[in-house]
Amino acid sequence: MRDNPEWFDKAMKKLWRKLEKKNLPMPVPEPDEWEFEELGCGYYGCVVDTEDDNVVFKVTSDESESEFVKVAMKLAKKDGWPSGITPYYGRVYAGNVHFYGPGWARQAESWGLWRMKAINVGLPDTEEMPNYLRKAFENFSLRLYQWKTVSQYLWHMIPDDQTVLSLDQKRAYKREIEEAYDWAWDNVTVDMALGETTHFGGVRFDQMFQLIASMRFETLSVRKAVFWRACELIAETMMHEYLCNNIGEALTYYLENDIVITDLHDKNVGEIWNPDDESETVWVITDPGQAVVLR
Repeated sequence: MRDNPEWFDKAMKKLWRKLEKKNLPMPVPEPDEWEFEELGCGYYGCVVDTEDDNVVFKVTSDESESEFVKVAMKLAKKDGWPSGITPYYGRVYAGNVHFYGPGWARQAESWGLWRMKAINVGLPDTEEMPNYLRKAFENFSLRLYQWKTVSQYLWHMIPDDQTVLSLDQKRAYKREIEEAYDWAWDNVTVDMALGETTHFGGVRFDQMFQLIASMRFETLSVRKAVFWRACELIAETMMHEYLCNNIGEALTYYLENDIVITDLHDKNVGEIWNPDDESETVWVITDPGQAVVLR
């Protein structure tokens, strides 16, 4: 593990008293010149270990991730956590954090999040794997790519200067989906949703865009309904496939609750011990990233 960037250590020092009041596992090591060891860092924040071996703590400036966690924790009180995502245990407002590194700097409102620690994060290198397992992981990676590509269209249809919608905006977004949803249900197929793989490893969604263009009066309502329905079909496909079945169940559950996770990729998933059989592991979402929350 590498030293965290300097901004993280300063943010933790500022945040420490708030964390002590939450009665949740504290980040480790205990402050010694306020330096911490990272498990991973990205554009939006950093993750560190806590005094509980099964829990990690993250500082993030992604407001949509914070809102997702807030809503998901409320849903979990009623339904429990879906099997395809790491449970979250707490959330705290971290204030305005100054993020910086070599040649760059920015300030952003931030939040602290506690979640279950994964055994491994990110899809593994498949070069030395048996053929059947390598193909299964390649399919898993493809499904994540298909999901992210389609769900990102929903993300990019929120205003450019926002990551979290107001209540009125959420209602309007849902209403637009509902206006064309029955049409999308009848016309969007699994093949359209999964797209066509190219020789270069990408995926094209020509059939889906041709369907949208076939509408004489194309509207945002049509586009939103088509992409929402396509997300449902991708998640349903994943539910019946090896390795990604639990993640497919989680994505389906959140869609049913008016939430779409839109930044899912190879590095945002990981392994945890199967709660139903601790002799084996399951693959789950470890970082929901950007999310369109409509509830």
